[in-house]
Amino acid sequence: MQSIFSTWMIILSFFGYNARGISLAGALTGSDAGPQTGYYNPAMLAYSKSQWTALSFLFIGAFAGNSAFTFGDINQYFQKNKVLNEYDKRHLLFRIGNGPLSLLSRDEVSLLAFKTPGFGIALEGFGEIDANLHRQIFELLLNGNNIGDVYHLTHLYNRALAYVSLDLAIGKGIYTMELNPLRRFFFGIGLKAIRGLAYANLDRTDITLSVDSNYIYVDGYGRIISSFGGSGMGLDLGIGFEADNWSFGLSILNLFSKIRWNEADSATIFTIKSDSFTVSDLINNPDTIIVDTSWTEPIEVFYTNMPIVFRMGLASSFLNGNVRLFSDFVYRADKDNPETKLGFATELRFIPFLPLRFGIALTNLGNFYTFGGGIRIFGVSLDTGFAFYRGIFMGSRGFRAGVDLGINLP
Repeated sequence: MQSIFSTWMIILSFFGYNARGISLAGALTGSDAGPQTGYYNPAMLAYSKSQWTALSFLFIGAFAGNSAFTFGDINQYFQKNKVLNEYDKRHLLFRIGNGPLSLLSRDEVSLLAFKTPGFGIALEGFGEIDANLHRQIFELLLNGNNIGDVYHLTHLYNRALAYVSLDLAIGKGIYTMELNPLRRFFFGIGLKAIRGLAYANLDRTDITLSVDSNYIYVDGYGRIISSFGGSGMGLDLGIGFEADNWSFGLSILNLFSKIRWNEADSATIFTIKSDSFTVSDLINNPDTIIVDTSWTEPIEVFYTNMPIVFRMGLASSFLNGNVRLFSDFVYRADKDNPETKLGFATELRFIPFLPLRFGIALTNLGNFYTFGGGIRIFGVSLDTGFAFYRGIFMGSRGFRAGVDLGINLP
């Protein structure tokens, strides 16, 4: 069974469930991340500079993006009644490259996340739709076909996922005066109780389209695995150190994780076939020339899991805490799609009640450029975060934004 997490999801998972994390390129492994500290590194709940009780009433984050086209491309080439010339067609195919076009929509919600020294709890929700379209589909649409062309459309993996989780994390600190300059050592553990809401995966496809001098032929099949309920759990571990003005964190997320999908599990199989038809037939009588059938079969309980993620981070502050620096390295251990990220960020607190944040996340699938800010008035906190994928503004191929409302956020 395919993992529920695609390559796109790993880029996004670097940022976590708060707006401050988005604006700091997700580089909070070695620092206080507020009520969602357990997501990055449960050990840092015991960090001496995070001894404030903090509460996040609501975090909402959303991402929309694709692997090929910038917002400028979409605005220029996908207008209604737009006529594409040869240069436009070549440009669009160049953007797609040799692989499929990936489209993603991702939404996150964190409700009543709470942190006090050494303990954190958060109720979180997640939803994702991930679609992948073969380059050959666009070649046909843009350029038509030549006589004798044969197209094989296989492995059209498309997924949808939704779940909620209750995350508990505990951190403990130990003084290490005899190991000067190390002042404290931290360790922590995090547990996730996961409730799966919906899962669907187009896990098998094989469609062949061929053309001769007179006719077009289509033959193919596919299968969709789905479930509307399940449960699971996850385990995270973390350690950290504090030395003078520096802090260091190391965590292993999803050291163990599994979701058991066992409600309304089914497999929908579909076939599509046509012996021969012309373009005129396709336009005038599509229902009579293409035969498609589908049926649903119950299947056994199945399992999915989340890949292990290694995080290592460093943080420091200068100028009486007015300048804070963050960096981290993240590696997702997956034999099929290993992912890496190197993040750098800074937070400016020259105006204590108006923190400003900037960062960059360098990943093997493209870079994110991030920024955001916050408001701190009498303990009430409002944070915003923005991230642009592989470009800025209209040159970006994806946009991520989040807002977080709480009390005593860092």
